[in-house]
Amino acid sequence: MTAHNFTVQIHKQGVAQPDVVQLQPKTSSDATPVRLAAQQDVKYQFIDNATGEAPQQLTATRKGNDLHLSFSDKPEQADLIIEGFYNYPAGSQILVGGNEGTFTAYTPATTTEAISYLNDGSMSTPMLANDQVATWSASTL
Repeated sequence: MTAHNFTVQIHKQGVAQPDVVQLQPKTSSDATPVRLAAQQDVKYQFIDNATGEAPQQLTATRKGNDLHLSFSDKPEQADLIIEGFYNYPAGSQILVGGNEGTFTAYTPATTTEAISYLNDGSMSTPMLANDQVATWSASTL
């Protein structure tokens, strides 16, 4: 798989512009992943800068209360760690942005593989869903 740059947009309730974090492709197995502090009630949106679309490949692993995410074919090597993600079990979501302010979700193979509800040490390789999850604007997020 070709290494791509990714953008993470962090959409906060009531804030018009999302926070933006750039993820660079890792060049070695010992490269340090980007770390973000989790926030309550936000939506994390991932964009593959090469395609402008959501990453087709995503692996999520729960380690303690942290969410480790890999966008490559090496799921054991996290590209992004959201520290404390599971401190906010119902508030924060990993979603894919669509057109006109709509979101779709990554769909797990089973409910036990849903990113928001992974058990400690569990891994999920969800696929992109076709169903729209919600329509939102910055004022209603």
